[in-house]
Amino acid sequence: MKIGDRLHQVRNLHGLTQEQMAAGIISKSQYWRIEKESNAIRASSLIKILNQNKISGLTFFKDADDSGINRRELQYQITNAFFARDYKKIRRN
Repeated sequence: MKIGDRLHQVRNLHGLTQEQMAAGIISKSQYWRIEKESNAIRASSLIKILNQNKISGLTFFKDADDSGINRRELQYQITNAFFARDYKKIRRN
């Protein structure tokens, strides 16, 4: 599953509009393009959106695609980088 698809799915599960989901972080139009896979999202913006909407990174990535990446390891690295506020490391993952 792609990030935009997952954002759309999670947003709908929480009953939020695109504007509510992205409020104060990115514009509604930019968020719309991310959901439609027309634009990429920065890791730092994704984390801010998830935090603002009280969605854990582990929950968000639980349905990550099966691109051969060990999900547990990826989640571990992202979680550690997040708590260390190492956004550069998160972008690399």
